[in-house]
Amino acid sequence: MYTKVLRAWALDHHLNHCKQECLYQMVYFIYNTKLCDPIATEPGYYEDGQFGARIENVVLIKPTETKHGPKGKTFLTMEPVTLVPIQQKMIMFELLNEKEIQWLNDYHNLCLDIVGPLLEQQGRKEALRWLRHETQLIG
Repeated sequence: MYTKVLRAWALDHHLNHCKQECLYQMVYFIYNTKLCDPIATEPGYYEDGQFGARIENVVLIKPTETKHGPKGKTFLTMEPVTLVPIQQKMIMFELLNEKEIQWLNDYHNLCLDIVGPLLEQQGRKEALRWLRHETQLIG
């Protein structure tokens, strides 16, 4: 999502730096973090003195099977731990492709499926109403 927003702002230099930094951080975590240790993901963009946008989540690094990967190879995935919807009013939906929309809908469904029943059990009707509103499907 951020890639398309940054391209729309014509900040290719900054975009390439962000991609390199994210790749470096992921390689660092993979080699220096035990599997299933929690880490924070914090993709974001800031204009000094102007504004900033960041989506932060805690994830677990876990081994996974891949559909098309070579057999016998270990691949890793990130499983979200914090399940808070991504605020839709900050998303420029016209910049998202189908795969990104599907990821967002899947993530929001996960938030609703796990957190929703807990709010219902606790009788937190207003919080449940908010969660249902914030996790509405897009696309």
